[in-house]
Amino acid sequence: MAQALITLLKRLAVLVMLLSICDMLLPDGAMRRYARLVGGLMTMWVMVSPLLGWLAEVVR
Repeated sequence: MAQALITLLKRLAVLVMLLSICDMLLPDGAMRRYARLVGGLMTMWVMVSPLLGWLAEVVR
């Protein structure tokens, strides 16, 4: 359980760093807004995917 939490935190840290770099490189405007939307969706997916995997194991 602790290893899974460490892995999740590492993935989140890397994702946030990459999204921050992309956000700094994009110009202001509609493109930045959509990039933030996609980044937020990716962050939520990284956070929810371990829960979905756990639920899939419980249902079996």
